[in-house]
Amino acid sequence: MEIQQVKNDLYNLRKTIHTVAVTLEARKRQIERLEGLLCLPDSPEKSAEVEKMQYLIELLSVASVSNMEQRYMTAISKLELIDKTIILDWLVNGKPHWKIGMDLGYSKSRITAKINKIYIQITKTI
Repeated sequence: MEIQQVKNDLYNLRKTIHTVAVTLEARKRQIERLEGLLCLPDSPEKSAEVEKMQYLIELLSVASVSNMEQRYMTAISKLELIDKTIILDWLVNGKPHWKIGMDLGYSKSRITAKINKIYIQITKTI
């Protein structure tokens, strides 16, 4: 596998993780609204609204983990602890390089260099 492909896949995975997080938050809010609605007295309007909300909650369900996610998470799990922390902070938490560096006591350029090294390690693992 090429390094550029790993970079593209991880970038797309980062976007997917963000989308899943937003979807799960929206689903949680809808479930809370449904629970509140179920406490109200029965009426035809309530029944119709409950059906709509249950349908919406079903639409907001997140599918199982994709094969690509599993491959990359397996590769990431084989990294050294500091490298795992760096790539997961970038990938999952969406932190910029300067923020990761600040948290870990590295410069932004050092984090960028380490991430490039991590890309190479992941490329070799996959």
